[in-house]
Amino acid sequence: MALNLFKKIGKGFSTLEFRYIRNRAKRYGYILQGRQPEKADTIFIENYFRTNYKKNALLSYLIYPFISDILNNHSNHRECFTMAEILNELEYNVDVIHWNNTTYVPVKAYDLVIDNHNNLERLSPNLPAACKRIFHATNAHWLYQNKVEYERYYGFYVKTGMALEPIRQISKGNSVQYADAISMFGNEFTASTYPLFKKKIQHLPMSVNTGVELLSKNFNQAKRKFVWLNSHGALLKGLDVVLDAFAVSDQLELYICGNLEKEHAFMSAIEKNLARSSNVKQVGWVDMESEDFKNLIRECAFVINSSFSEGGGGSALNCMAKGLIPILSQSASITLPPNTGFYLENNNGICLKAVIDMVSLLPGDRLMEMSKNAHSFVAANHTLQNFRDKYKEFVTNITA
Repeated sequence: MALNLFKKIGKGFSTLEFRYIRNRAKRYGYILQGRQPEKADTIFIENYFRTNYKKNALLSYLIYPFISDILNNHSNHRECFTMAEILNELEYNVDVIHWNNTTYVPVKAYDLVIDNHNNLERLSPNLPAACKRIFHATNAHWLYQNKVEYERYYGFYVKTGMALEPIRQISKGNSVQYADAISMFGNEFTASTYPLFKKKIQHLPMSVNTGVELLSKNFNQAKRKFVWLNSHGALLKGLDVVLDAFAVSDQLELYICGNLEKEHAFMSAIEKNLARSSNVKQVGWVDMESEDFKNLIRECAFVINSSFSEGGGGSALNCMAKGLIPILSQSASITLPPNTGFYLENNNGICLKAVIDMVSLLPGDRLMEMSKNAHSFVAANHTLQNFRDKYKEFVTNITA
């Protein structure tokens, strides 16, 4: 009865009020199930923290962290909510829209607007001249990434005769041209895809969304086992490069972790090759905090990120947080300290094969040291607290 009553009450309230009711209900032992709205691009959340400051800020990024539980499947959910918290701490009344909202028109004078994609271009005519505009860049430039993805799919067509449709295409977004400043994950590679705007860029640390813990292992055994972890977009992320390398290195083992179930065409195209490669194991989507995944990490020494376009290399950073040693393409957008990992001189199967053959012969004590260095690098630079500190400093300086 009480649960049904709470549900009825929730329907009559705004999303924010329902969230408050749900949290109160949880304290009394009830769990209310809210639904994410089907059209996030139409939602406008006004003054989320219910403050009465003199300054107003608009955050155009992700709406979901403000209307439902903060998910842990990508660091951007927590980072987005943290950005809003920082604005509140800096005494802004915080409004929120989704990055692809095309309907919201400002009805107040904003002192600061932060956008993740294309809203600065659309909103700029309605913003005061004194309003500070920040572009939060979490990808390589959309033209660069789209071009690279088509090149990857065309190369796959030339190689296999199978013409597949690219699935990681980014919609047009020209906020960079309207920004006073740019906050950017990644390194010089990512910045190079915005060549005329480098002077506006401030690099900030992407946070990991997994616990930073060094998992012990026997490196003399683990050095023959490798992890590839990504969400989707296998060709853009270079999975074919990895499979080419392990097809001719059958004494080494590869574990593929990712949401590839939706990529039916690509998986169908490679299923025969996978069937012939007994050293390649498909794990599927993984919860990085699960014991199953931690056990896998205890068996493996390396994570491979052969991506052709990144804005921060989050998947590799999350694996490094648990001690996997990275093997990275230059476009993985991570700058490693010495004795922390390895780079691919060329992002192809031949070069990767040479690297994995070489690292599998390294002594266990050397690999243990590199594993500790990878873990320490993430612990020192890529926690949510580190992101919070750096982003608050960045916004403070831009708005001073």
